[in-house]
Amino acid sequence: MKHLLIMSMTLAWLCITVFLLPSPASADVVILKNGQVYENVTIIEEKDTLHFEDSRRSYFINRDAVEAVIRTGNKKSEKIAIPDWAEKHLSPLPAKIRSLARDHFIPIMLAVSGILVFFCLVLLKFLWANIRPLHDARREKRRIIAGVRNLDSQEKAVLREFAIFDQNTLELPVEDPTVSGLIRKDILQPTREKGEYSVSGLVLPVTINPLARRRITPRAVDLPPDWKNDDAQKQAIIRARPQFIHDKEQFISKVETKRPGE
Repeated sequence: MKHLLIMSMTLAWLCITVFLLPSPASADVVILKNGQVYENVTIIEEKDTLHFEDSRRSYFINRDAVEAVIRTGNKKSEKIAIPDWAEKHLSPLPAKIRSLARDHFIPIMLAVSGILVFFCLVLLKFLWANIRPLHDARREKRRIIAGVRNLDSQEKAVLREFAIFDQNTLELPVEDPTVSGLIRKDILQPTREKGEYSVSGLVLPVTINPLARRRITPRAVDLPPDWKNDDAQKQAIIRARPQFIHDKEQFISKVETKRPGE
């Protein structure tokens, strides 16, 4: 996008530069049969009616009244055919401006085209800057939904902890492979960068991404709805808890059994 903007601006600048360059002045001469002479004029059209103009006005003279036409001016401009729609819009303008526009019709159109391209690119950039965040948000949402749908058993066990404790934020060991994997998938998000170290490594408060929270239902993490009232299901859920939970409980148990003998 940046390169396109630079190219369009360069094109517009070159076209405007060409337009502003001095061009050879028209110096045609029209001699009428009555002896009247028009010097330093530009021949516009030479048919039954001779159309020419100078810096002040335009002339339309019957061809039978013309003795001679001497062309000494810029012949290049005569080869450029001005479209009818351009002539229609040029007609209300002063003669000097019309002559200048006819002599530089192509550079003017190139300059206008370059400026239009520039503003179109600016508009596209503005629209993209406003549409892209929405596009990125939708893509992120689809990625998180796909991650929730493809949870493995260990990831489900970590996410079940939020349902077991009925909390949106838990302190989890972010160095645990499963927890760090859920963070990389943006399903889990640490709420701060500094924490404490435990037997399982660095522990930080972690919350479920709002985009994933509505989709992490008890069914999505294999948590039976009546597990609290069913001892067999409750024991199965406890056994399936993440390994860092079991490591923490074993550590606490060792500390507590060691205290009486101290």
